[in-house]
Amino acid sequence: MSEISVTFENGASARLAAGVPAGEALRAWASGLGGSKKVLDKAVAARVEQNGTNVVVDLSRPLDADCRVTMVTPDSDAGLDVLRHSDANLMEQALK
Repeated sequence: MSEISVTFENGASARLAAGVPAGEALRAWASGLGGSKKVLDKAVAARVEQNGTNVVVDLSRPLDADCRVTMVTPDSDAGLDVLRHSDANLMEQALK
């Protein structure tokens, strides 16, 4: 399996297997590359910067190319958007 280079918010980087979920990449960062496990527990999504794009993705989204990954927590604007979107989907399902 091929590897990709993932850079994190503190500038640390790691070579990880292509296809690794964003959440697993963040766990690798928190466990040994200067990240905080306590803060990681609050992550609701990940921001992935790759090839000029900057997208908020689910923590299960596979990373398939070199990228920069940062956590999205509920106290950020993006995190609040994720929670609102999830809540709206739950309400929609409840009303069906």
